[in-house]
Amino acid sequence: MLLSSKLSLVYTAIQIAAYLCPIYSILLQRFPDEKIPQRSYLRETKGRMFQGRIYNGFPVKNRYSAERYQYFALSSPFRIPFCGGVLIATNVVLTAAHCKYWHGKEVFKEVSIGVYDAYAEASTFESFSVLEAIQHPGFVESTLENDLMVLILDGNSTKTPICMTLDYSLKERQKLRVLGYGFTELGNPSNTLIETDVNFISNKKCQRRFSGWERNNNDDYYGEWRSEITEDMMCAHSKKGKDACDGDSGGPLILSGDDDTGRGDILVGIVSWGIKCGVNPGVYSRVRSEVQWIMEKVKNAGGILPRCEF
Repeated sequence: MLLSSKLSLVYTAIQIAAYLCPIYSILLQRFPDEKIPQRSYLRETKGRMFQGRIYNGFPVKNRYSAERYQYFALSSPFRIPFCGGVLIATNVVLTAAHCKYWHGKEVFKEVSIGVYDAYAEASTFESFSVLEAIQHPGFVESTLENDLMVLILDGNSTKTPICMTLDYSLKERQKLRVLGYGFTELGNPSNTLIETDVNFISNKKCQRRFSGWERNNNDDYYGEWRSEITEDMMCAHSKKGKDACDGDSGGPLILSGDDDTGRGDILVGIVSWGIKCGVNPGVYSRVRSEVQWIMEKVKNAGGILPRCEF
């Protein structure tokens, strides 16, 4: 059987399971204390990994060629659980540190790059084994500070990596774009890569938004935890309910370029956590704050960074 046919069958099974048992989307996640919250308010909070979904987005394949987001990476496509990632050098993928394990098992044993459709032929994307998964040394699982992880691949991708640079600035409400796979706002997994636009907001404004959040009185899962937006984090929001959600974890938040090749895109964040998808701001790891650490890992792995085109 062709690989693409196998992926299609696997993904169909996931869709059926999700339809028959919505609570399964909660059970897929990694909860350190093995408790299941009564209400799934979290995208990722206190180190909990969720599947991905983009709220109120659009299928990439309906707008662009397969080259547009060729740097988008996915852990073992369509095998639950999964996380997103982004190719930043020929043999290096950046993702979220909390995506490393799920119930003690490694999530990123393999990475597929350039997957834009569950039913695409295997020849349209590349697959690699992960030689090493390096979490940021400052990663704090309880707060998701420094929620970044570098993946060293066992080969060089022919896809064009995304640009990372310090040479940009963001203004309040500036439009950014987030990408992901998985469950949509309809409650079913997407069989295609989805994009949606969100707006950058300051950490101060973001913290104010979360300061008013209170856990449900019937749900003791959160305990005394309260969301804290630290300097290594950044936020994006949409008044139209656009957002990353349960498990677009590790996927890219980008400042989009003007062309359809992706060569003008700039990586600014990695999907990390959030509460109540499409209601509160999405919280991302701020890539610029850790560019030097990332570059060091790329250099050590012998990776080749792309030329940034603006």
